Amino acid sequence: MDREEKDFLLEKIMIEYGNELVRLAFSYVKDAETAKDLVQNTFIKCYKNLDTFQFCFRRINHV
Repeated sequence: MDREEKDFLLEKIMIEYGNELVRLAFSYVKDAETAKDLVQNTFIKCYKNLDTFQFCFRRINHV
């Protein structure tokens, strides 16, 4: 997967799940900035491992 594809997929994931993940993180940490940082760190890890995650997404979508 090239960088453009990774960038596109990450943006799509962030738009679809970002706010919901921040709300979930906030429910645990009770601090908005900490919740945003946790989600940002999660998205960074996702980006670094997107090739693996993409395989998982494809399997989930085909089930």
